[in-house]
Amino acid sequence: MITANADRFATPGPNAAFRYTRRAAVAAIAGLWRSARCSASAGAEPGAQPTLTGDCLQSAGVDLLGRFDLGEAVVPLEALLTPMDWQFYSHPQTGLTFRYPPDWIAATLRADRFTPAGAPIWTTNPSLAPALTTHRVISADGSALFEAGIGTIYGAILAPLQAATMAELGIVGDGAALADICAFEDRNPLQPSWLRAAWAGDQGQVTIASQGYALANPGSLTPNTIVTWYAMAGPTGLFEPLMREVFLRILFQFLPGGGDQPTPTPEGW
Repeated sequence: MITANADRFATPGPNAAFRYTRRAAVAAIAGLWRSARCSASAGAEPGAQPTLTGDCLQSAGVDLLGRFDLGEAVVPLEALLTPMDWQFYSHPQTGLTFRYPPDWIAATLRADRFTPAGAPIWTTNPSLAPALTTHRVISADGSALFEAGIGTIYGAILAPLQAATMAELGIVGDGAALADICAFEDRNPLQPSWLRAAWAGDQGQVTIASQGYALANPGSLTPNTIVTWYAMAGPTGLFEPLMREVFLRILFQFLPGGGDQPTPTPEGW
């Protein structure tokens, strides 16, 4: 188990934690991430192709995530299988199942309101149709988390990186200082997606990475944006081991072939 002293994340209570799952998100981002890297190296005109800014090599943990999305064998297959002592979670409404570390805490958060900056105002109160729902798991000391969020934001047309800001502020809170590490964005209307990483805090004490989709529907009766994401956060000095020991193991469960079973046994690597 990884522990660290760090500021606790913005949640509605000391035991708040939670999580959801979209199997397609990580798999589809891989090709888009590869396209963005090729476009950046070829000097493509911004906006004409997926764009990649910054340098993900500034963070070893973020670089691991990007290469994992590309399908690279960043860790041995055995290291991606979830340990047998991890907790089993199943969401009764979505039917999603997954495993997470034994001493982490899971909960479901919902938001129907947002701050002027776009940060979701989370609550644990039940809601029939919340604008956003996020399933989040938090380490016992509150210093690290993984979440998957989904929702429909009515009355707003969001670009992928605008949705990324919403995901980030939902973790660190409104007004938090963020410094970009790297950012990928694809505004392809069929698959508008992002992957972004940033340091949070006055001295970059926390590293945050998020990846997801923002599908805008400007022509509907009520303009809206469907958003879905995975987000990870933890102390900057421990972000790489967190990525190896926790985050990649969770993400692997959502990949086609990675399986949602307690001990996935995919074919090949």
